[in-house]
Amino acid sequence: MGTFKIFVINLDDSTARLERLKSEAERIGVDFERIPAVDGRKLSESQILEHYSPKLNREKYYVPLSRPEIGVYMSHLKACQKIISDKLDFGIILEDDIVLKDGFQAVPQVLSALNLKWDYIKLIAPGKKKKVKDKIQIQTGAATIKIGEGRNIPNQFELVIWNKPPIGASAYAITRDGAKEFLSEHSIFFRPIDVDLQYKWETSLNIQGLSPFLLGLLGDKSTVQTHKLKYHYPFARVLYKIKYALLSTFFSLRKINT
Repeated sequence: MGTFKIFVINLDDSTARLERLKSEAERIGVDFERIPAVDGRKLSESQILEHYSPKLNREKYYVPLSRPEIGVYMSHLKACQKIISDKLDFGIILEDDIVLKDGFQAVPQVLSALNLKWDYIKLIAPGKKKKVKDKIQIQTGAATIKIGEGRNIPNQFELVIWNKPPIGASAYAITRDGAKEFLSEHSIFFRPIDVDLQYKWETSLNIQGLSPFLLGLLGDKSTVQTHKLKYHYPFARVLYKIKYALLSTFFSLRKINT
């Protein structure tokens, strides 16, 4: 199995969430390392401007990012840097609102067994269901995967390729090369992290999903998100969506013709 770690991004004052995850991890037999989340509410303006560009945000997005959203993005950059500094083959990055389902302990084995190049794999697909472009059955050479003493699950994992990746960045696996690419292209940002991932033509990251999705989401209020601020100008969101659709179509056609 390749070298990997499971990381959990967690705010210092979110102790209840951390303890819940520790209990769930112990129950299914996995270990994780906590990454202290960046609390955007406590950042100075100069700290924010090291990574967040208000100018690009106004030019290319429809609403300013809130401080918690900025903190979320910076936390994921921090996690990617940890994968690189620890010289891991890949890391599994989870936010602390994730629920660990039985069977999740097989995910690192499946990722290590992939016989194709990959760099970014979503481990959950919340929100509106996205159109699937293709599915690839993962061959690990066995009908079942061991997840504990005398316990196995069917080997029915497959990679999912979407036309447009689902929203959210609550759980994903990323290789060291993928982390380097993400940091290279997004160390300065102006959109929420999960929105940036939908602009898949902006990096060389190949965003896929691993099905079945063996994680869930808590139903309580997020500790890192907040309400959206006012739009930059009237109909900004509508115009943004039109621009995205046009760009997506253009790059899809260009990919077909190359």
